[in-house]
Amino acid sequence: MSEPVQQHVHIYSLSNGMPQPLTASALQSSHFDFSFERAIAELELLPRMFIELDGSLVWCGEVETRRWQIDGMIYDRAGHVLRVELKGAAPRQAWEQLLSIFGWPKQPLVAQYVNQPRFVELEDFLVATVARR
Repeated sequence: MSEPVQQHVHIYSLSNGMPQPLTASALQSSHFDFSFERAIAELELLPRMFIELDGSLVWCGEVETRRWQIDGMIYDRAGHVLRVELKGAAPRQAWEQLLSIFGWPKQPLVAQYVNQPRFVELEDFLVATVARR
């Protein structure tokens, strides 16, 4: 059985390729290939998703009497989403569904752990969303 693990990450698009060196400031020149408004419109289609016009979001769910929640914030500039901050504990399937709205798996994405100075490929992040018992 697997249990959701609390995560806190920033998600960046690699639409311009992998910057060298890979730093948060280098990723600021990259952006998602869609607007804030499009992201909001697609997120609103998820059941139990609550979004404010400032980009803050809360998505709740339940699997077999276990509740989960992901909080987040969408950051944009010049008509494009720049990054997405996500924090919470949820099943891997929920993370995958949420990240698919931001283009994954077609669009390469990278996760930056907020409390640790490290970046990971998205697949490594998804593996870390659950602890095996």
